[in-house]
Amino acid sequence: MTNQVLQKLVEMRGVETQYVDAWGNPATISETSKAKLLQALGYDISNESVIAEQLDTEIATVWSQLLDPVCVQRTEDEKQIRLRLPLASVNTEYTVNIDLEEGESHTFTVIPVDQTLLNIGVVDDLEFHEYSIALPQELPCGYHGISLCEEQTVIAEMRYIVAPGACYQPEAIKAGKKLWGLSVQLYCLRSENNWGIGDFSDLAQLVTKAGKQGAGFIGLNPIHALYPSNPEACSPYGPSSRRWLNFLYIDVTALPEYNSAAVQAVVNAEEFQARLETARSVEYVDYSLVTELKMAALNSLFDEYYNAYLKKNSKQNREFKAFIKAGGESLVMQATYDAMQEYLQNDGKDAWGWPVFPENWRDFHNEAVAKFAKKHKKRVQFYMFLQWQAAEQLEKAN
Repeated sequence: MTNQVLQKLVEMRGVETQYVDAWGNPATISETSKAKLLQALGYDISNESVIAEQLDTEIATVWSQLLDPVCVQRTEDEKQIRLRLPLASVNTEYTVNIDLEEGESHTFTVIPVDQTLLNIGVVDDLEFHEYSIALPQELPCGYHGISLCEEQTVIAEMRYIVAPGACYQPEAIKAGKKLWGLSVQLYCLRSENNWGIGDFSDLAQLVTKAGKQGAGFIGLNPIHALYPSNPEACSPYGPSSRRWLNFLYIDVTALPEYNSAAVQAVVNAEEFQARLETARSVEYVDYSLVTELKMAALNSLFDEYYNAYLKKNSKQNREFKAFIKAGGESLVMQATYDAMQEYLQNDGKDAWGWPVFPENWRDFHNEAVAKFAKKHKKRVQFYMFLQWQAAEQLEKAN
């Protein structure tokens, strides 16, 4: 295989072959690494002719796509999209719809031949032209949608992502001032009221006290979702999701319905209090014990909340549904995953993660997963409820 053929296919797959290393020196990945990357992506690299065929297929696929599936640009970049069309279509007028993440929409028309021509390609004796289409207005940061229409019919769609050019900087830093703050592992915070692990109420107190002393920030460990049915998998750097929260940080005593008779019966039981005292007294966080205690209380609390509000058209139910809607498929996926892992663990299965789930449970979009979620609807709701309450408490601490 020639380096040229290999390099072209690597470029077609979007693999960066050059980078700046940790010492600031330019570096290039080896031919061996390129080949291994292509193999990992599913390509047959046994000989040059096979690679050339796959390269031709990739080229044909790109030219057959009117729009890229996704485009990522920084705020300072010129906002534009690439449009690929057969030569016979370049004089046609098209409508471009831009749907911003926040709900606002913009529309404009374009005739490709009047725009900047970038490339010309030929696939199966058919000539294609690629144009740069400038968007008529600046777009805010976010995940936006762009659709291309011909005579009111959508013929192509893409995701258009606008990202900040740099990480957030406080105004004081921009002005050249200095800030100080505290670096905190939230799980290490101890207070008279927490259950052997720092919680969001502890965080709120810390924020208030540090703020009064002039602190400008609190630096936290990752607080992403972990594995409630596998509590010893407790590293904050190995989350089940980076979008959702670790609800072990919920302050159970601050939740609605905590003072109900049913929940108080659970937490005031002699054995529960003895175990709670153990969780509070040990030097290091006992994740298994803390999880058992919190889940026992949360299960009882959710039953009370469910019967009081979620079975009715209550204000609380409407707020919960709004949270679920905002969370979208990602929230349902996370809650379903937690419910399935719990189900398997209770059944005595080794369910440390999705790779050991039953095969038809490993893809959220499989029918078997939908059937599970429907059958165990209340349990999935339970885990969504915990995400909701965790988000509410974190927001109050902010």
